Amino acid sequence: MSRVGVSFKPTVAGTAKGKIYLAFAFVLGCATSSTVLLWMHGPHRLPEKIQRRQSPAHEHLVPSRKDSPLLDVAPKDAHDDASEDANDDAFDDADDAKDVEKANPTDDGDEEADPYAGVGGVLTGRNVLVAIASYDTSQLPHLEEVLASLRDVCEAGVNSIRVVIHTTFPYPVSWIDMINSRTRCWGGVSSLLSEEYENRMQMEIHLVSPAVRLHLVDLHRPLFYEEENLEKYDVMIYLEDDIRVSPSTIASYLMETQRVRELVGDEEFSDYNIGIVRYEYNFPPDTVIQDNTRHLVKKSTRVYWEHSKRPVFSKAADILPEKERKLLGDGYFQMSNHHQGMFMATPELLRKWAEREKCNFDVVRDRPGQGHQPTEGTQRVWMSSHMLYGPSHCDVRQLLPADNFVSLTTHHLANKNYRRVGKEGRIGGGGVHNAMPNSFEKPPEVEGPSPLLLSAMEMHIEISKSFYSVNMTSYEGIKSYEGILMLDLIDRANWVKDKQDYFALVDRRMKAFEDYVERGGYMVEADYTDLLDDYNAELEEWEAKADLAKSAAKLAAKEAKKGKKGKKTERKKGKRKTKRKAKTNNE
Repeated sequence: MSRVGVSFKPTVAGTAKGKIYLAFAFVLGCATSSTVLLWMHGPHRLPEKIQRRQSPAHEHLVPSRKDSPLLDVAPKDAHDDASEDANDDAFDDADDAKDVEKANPTDDGDEEADPYAGVGGVLTGRNVLVAIASYDTSQLPHLEEVLASLRDVCEAGVNSIRVVIHTTFPYPVSWIDMINSRTRCWGGVSSLLSEEYENRMQMEIHLVSPAVRLHLVDLHRPLFYEEENLEKYDVMIYLEDDIRVSPSTIASYLMETQRVRELVGDEEFSDYNIGIVRYEYNFPPDTVIQDNTRHLVKKSTRVYWEHSKRPVFSKAADILPEKERKLLGDGYFQMSNHHQGMFMATPELLRKWAEREKCNFDVVRDRPGQGHQPTEGTQRVWMSSHMLYGPSHCDVRQLLPADNFVSLTTHHLANKNYRRVGKEGRIGGGGVHNAMPNSFEKPPEVEGPSPLLLSAMEMHIEISKSFYSVNMTSYEGIKSYEGILMLDLIDRANWVKDKQDYFALVDRRMKAFEDYVERGGYMVEADYTDLLDDYNAELEEWEAKADLAKSAAKLAAKEAKKGKKGKKTERKKGKRKTKRKAKTNNE
């Protein structure tokens, strides 16, 4: 029986052409499905109120570059009539890369733009002056964090920032060199490999006599009112050495100041100043946070410890009077306690406050009081806040915008004052909630952190020794020093405790600093050993204590072993004595 031959023809799908058709159909199907899904979930199907993201509250308040000095970044070319129009176009269409490039022109069109310059924003092109009151090194960790935040301000695009630290303590070269390494803010750099640069962050340490005491906080005022500074700087900031100020804080101050000016006009502009509110984190009191206790911080948050009265709006904060609301609108309030620990001001405001009736803001004077007892806070409270905002003095209205309040809050780095709120110095004071009374006695010396931890200073010294060691006999060819300046402004006629030792320290460290500057900012062996905290000595002391403890433990173990052996011997003697006695009785 013969088999029937069956002939198979390839289907369309089996041909190369068919495979192309199938692939095309698959892609078309995916595209169609995606289109349907996107249409079903598109913004047109959302409620009208949430289709579009609302513009920032202040977007309409940021003036155009043409109208406002706050955003006047690029220098104008007097020989190019079209430059102003080009700059206006650039800010009208900031998304266009070419226009952004036009908004930051250089003096020479052939030169490349500075890659370290800011590209926009309220701080761009501004000149900032900061004065910090820092009596000694008791808050040094906080001061270092404050300086780090000011470096951030520089990197946010300011043209320059000058930081003046008023202190009574002569810092060693080792600390100055470490802070130099943390606060370099380059400008004028055409190449990352170029050694031609300019540090846009200038820092100065002004040494004054310890006899100044609480009046250290006065020294910013004559600095601010120097005519040269009033002409050069766009904003001036006074603060204590434990208040962290961020770029957004300064930018918000400038923007809100401009908004107030537009609302009230030039005549009444100086009746107001944008305020600051400090916060801390309310970590559990008297608790060391470690792995076993870290869950206790889950309820910790920012607290405005100086403003804890309830209800908030009537006790802690005040709505503005109706007369001022007509000028400013309903979006502002002020704190009942207007202490800030700092303030910011533009040169124009400083000039107007100096001429203001009963103000004389440029004149340094003691806080109101009777003898040694202040009636309106201490000298630092007076100089930072009460002179300006007190109704019996300058009577300038502190303003806080409701829609930008958080940007005008600053971290009080000490994070300790929230623990002492209350009548007896603690939350719930006056015998409530087991509150403890105030105690002004200093505790005995406590064990510090372990020197086994690698400190920032030790790391900095080792880097310097390994990469920047210098042994010079001649300073020819050394580039000029561009770091921190330390100036001896001490009035040596004033009484100083331990005067001889203090001035010996000042003279020694000033000489070391002058030599350091002459070397172009390179340390030598003598600088490596002059430290705020001698970590080598601490480590040796710790090791000596550890060896002593180890020896004591060995001796104790030996004595314990000896004691056990003695007891065993005594037991044996007792047994022998008992046996002899028993034998004697038997006989």
